[in-house]
Amino acid sequence: MNNDPQLIWRNWLLKLKNENRDLKNKLDVLRDETALLNRDLKRQRKIFWHNPLPAILVSQENIKFVNQAAIKLLGYSLDDLLGKNIFNLIHQDSIDHIRRIYQKRISGKLVSFKHEVYLKKKSGNKCLCEMLVKDLRYQGRLAFLVNIILLEERKLKERRYAHAVKMESVNKMASCIRNQENYLLKSLRLHINTLKGLEQYRNPDLGRVIMALEDDVNKASRFVKHLAVLSGSINGSNSLLDISKVVQEALLITKTKWTREQSNQELNIRINTFIRSNAKVKGQAGDLMEAIGHVLFNAMEAIAEGGEIYVTTETHAGFVHIYIQDNGSGMDNETRDRIFDPFFTTKSGKLDGLGLSLAHSILKSHGGSIEVLSQEGQGSAFTIKLPIEDGSPKRVNPTKTSLKGSHILLFSQDGILKDLLFQVLLNKNAYVLAVDNIRDCMKLLNKKDFDLVVAKLSQSYKKTFNIIGKIKSFKESMPIVLVDAQDQNNDFGADIIIYRPLEMNNFLGTISQILAKNRVNVLPD
Repeated sequence: MNNDPQLIWRNWLLKLKNENRDLKNKLDVLRDETALLNRDLKRQRKIFWHNPLPAILVSQENIKFVNQAAIKLLGYSLDDLLGKNIFNLIHQDSIDHIRRIYQKRISGKLVSFKHEVYLKKKSGNKCLCEMLVKDLRYQGRLAFLVNIILLEERKLKERRYAHAVKMESVNKMASCIRNQENYLLKSLRLHINTLKGLEQYRNPDLGRVIMALEDDVNKASRFVKHLAVLSGSINGSNSLLDISKVVQEALLITKTKWTREQSNQELNIRINTFIRSNAKVKGQAGDLMEAIGHVLFNAMEAIAEGGEIYVTTETHAGFVHIYIQDNGSGMDNETRDRIFDPFFTTKSGKLDGLGLSLAHSILKSHGGSIEVLSQEGQGSAFTIKLPIEDGSPKRVNPTKTSLKGSHILLFSQDGILKDLLFQVLLNKNAYVLAVDNIRDCMKLLNKKDFDLVVAKLSQSYKKTFNIIGKIKSFKESMPIVLVDAQDQNNDFGADIIIYRPLEMNNFLGTISQILAKNRVNVLPD
C-alpha cells in the first residue's frame, strides 16, 4: 500500500476535479432545462393570457392568474382581480351552491367538473355562466383552473327555440280546436234563433235561458278568436293608428275591467302615465289595445293588494317604446322564462293563462316585440316595441341623446329600475358602472373619473340628503341627477331632480344637457 502523502493528495485533487466537472456539466444541463421550462412557462402563460375562453387560476380561494377574456367578461382590471377572493365574483343567487361544491372538492369528494353559476360583474349585473373546473397543483398546493362559458346567449337561443317548438304545437292544437269550436258555435246560434222564435209562448224562464246562452256563445267566440291569434290564422285590415290614443284607450278599458272584476274589494292601485309620443303605427286598433291591456292587467294583478304602475311611451331608433312598470312582488327566474307560454299561469281558478301569450302573438304579428325584466320583491318592467310607420310625425328632442364618450355612475337600490336605467344608458353608448351602496359608490369615485352620477334612492328625505351630501363633499363639482323622486317639496341637495313618473326621453335629454353644460366630449354615433 502506497502511503506517499503527495500521491494521496494528487489522487484526491484529481477526484475532486472530476466531481467538479461532473457537477458543472449537470449544472449546465439544469440551466438549459430551466431555460427551456421558463420559455415553455412563458409560452403557456401567453397562451393562457390570449385564450379566447375566459379562465381563472384559483388557489386557497384566491385568484392567482386570470386571462384577458375573463377581464373583459367581468369588467375588472387585472390588478382588481389578482389576489381577489373568488367568492367575491359569485353572485348571491349562486354563492351557497358554489361554496358547498368547493368544500366537497377540497375535501377530496367526487364532484362534477361542470357547474352553472351566476357571476357578478363589476357593474353589479349578474351573468349566467358555465364553469369548467380542473384540479392541479400550484406551488405545491391544490389549485383549480376555472374556464368560463357565457350561457346567457345560448340559454336565450335555447329558450327561443323551445318557445318556437312549443308555439308550433300550440298552433296546430289551436287550429284544430278552432275548427271544432266554430262548428259548435254555428250550431248553438241556430238553436238560439229557434228559441227566439218560440219566445211567443211567453215562458218566463225562456228569456233568461236565451240571454245565458248568448253570453256563453260570446265568451266562446272570444276564446276562438284568441286561438286564431295564437295560430296566426287571423288576418284583418290594418290602419294607421295614433299610438297615444291606442295606449289611452287600452288604459281606460283595462281600468274598467279591473274595477268590474274587483267590485267587492278596496282598490289601492295608482296608475301614473306619461304619454307624449304621437307617432303612428300600422295595425289593428282592437288587437293592439287587447295586447297592451293584457300587460296592464297583469301588472294590476301583481299589485292587487296595493301599489303603483307607471306607463311611459317614447320614440327612438324607428320604434315606439311602451314601458309598463309595477312595484309588485316580481317573478322568479322560472316564471319569467315561461311568462309568454300559452296556458301558463301562476293564478288558480278563473284564468286561462292566455293573456301574455296573446299579447306576444299580437305584437309579433305587428312586427313588434315584448320583453320583461323582473326580480322577486322588486316588481316587473315590460317593454313593448312597435315599428313606426314611415312618414308619421316623430318627436324631435331639443338635445342630443347619444351619450357616446360619457362616463356615468349609476347608484340605485331599486333592482328593476336600476336594470332599466343601466340598459337605456348602455343603449345610448355611455360607459356605465352601477352600484347599490354608498361604500362602493365612494370607492369608484375615488378610483375613476366620472362625468355624472345618476341616483335613484329609496330612503327617507334625510338619508337621501345625507348620501348626496357625502358625494358632494368628496367631489363638489360632480353633477348629481336624482331620478324617480316622489316628494316635490324638497331638493335633496341634487343638481337636477326628475320626479315621477320617469319618462325616458326627458331623462336622456336632461343628462345630455348636463354633459353639454360641463363640456363633456360626447362622441357622435
